[in-house]
Amino acid sequence: MKLIFQIFTGDLTPKSLAAPQMIIDQLRQAHEAGRLAGVLCGWSTDANFYWQLSDVLHSWGVPLYLKIAVFSELKGYQEFDPMVDFNGFLMPPYVLNPQESFEFRCPSSARNINAPVELYDTQFSHIPFDGIFLDRIRYSSFISGIAGIGGCFCPECETQYAKAGIEIGKLRQRLRSLQTGDSQICLRAYDKGRWEIEDPILDAFFKIRTQIIERALHTLTERFHARGLQVGFDLFAPAMGYFCGQDMQRLRQIADFVKPMMYRYTTAPAGLPFEWERLRLAAGSAAAEQFENLAGDSQGNYQGLMQRELAWMRQESGCPVWPGIEANYIEPIAEIHSEQIRENIRLLTALGYDQIVASWNLARIPQSNMKALLE
Repeated sequence: MKLIFQIFTGDLTPKSLAAPQMIIDQLRQAHEAGRLAGVLCGWSTDANFYWQLSDVLHSWGVPLYLKIAVFSELKGYQEFDPMVDFNGFLMPPYVLNPQESFEFRCPSSARNINAPVELYDTQFSHIPFDGIFLDRIRYSSFISGIAGIGGCFCPECETQYAKAGIEIGKLRQRLRSLQTGDSQICLRAYDKGRWEIEDPILDAFFKIRTQIIERALHTLTERFHARGLQVGFDLFAPAMGYFCGQDMQRLRQIADFVKPMMYRYTTAPAGLPFEWERLRLAAGSAAAEQFENLAGDSQGNYQGLMQRELAWMRQESGCPVWPGIEANYIEPIAEIHSEQIRENIRLLTALGYDQIVASWNLARIPQSNMKALLE
């Protein structure tokens, strides 16, 4: 199994990364085992580390990709247009730690779409990256309740909904009814990353949100391609991603590669246990049961969902899929041990995958987990 490693270098500051030589030694270990296929790293603006890393990786013929957050994490660095919920309030953030706050911005805004390009041009264009890895390319999820999946309602987004034939007043009414618990999301069918919702207004709403994200990513990809860079997308597991504006089938036609986050054990944003529980709390037990029955997870450990999702992704046309699995050990949100890694690798190998992303921070991968990755 070939390995792409993620490295989280910290927030958008020039703060130096702790123990850079340890990280390079870990990468050398994977390279000497013949397994290293690439590195995805960001968001810190510490150029010294990136130069050091690029020199080493390029001497081995291994590509280096810069990870940039798109619709989150740029607060304090650039002005942006916020996301507004259906009650007219700013979307509340979910603060994971001092370096990561999931505060999403409007994906319809031209200023927001161009912000990652400006960031690259001003802070990173002098460093020889081979590509860009776009993160947070979505709306918020159920982590902020119904308000999280009920945006955006800025004037630009409302205009786009109206053009799609959605009556804004009725849409607000539907979402408020979900928020108060007077109604629930009723799911009709699931097929290859796309949900059908019984309520036609909600169905149209979630569909147009995937189109807004798709248009934004098409623009960004064109701009980074014009700079000679490959472009990869960091995506939710598709069954969850649709509610955040991600249509896996469509996005695979734009990117050079995608990494679906198949995080079976993580109790933090993007982790399947975490997001599933937030869906249950926000949308109600009946909707959660519908989700489970349609997405398919009878084993209760997300193995069934992971197998189904990755199986159809192998069969559909589009760019390469590099599944992301947890490899780091971070208390208390991702206490991953070696046997869990081995199980995931066996599953992925059986499905025909030969390249994965060891997520989400190489600096937090213990030697026992590294050994499991390299077996």
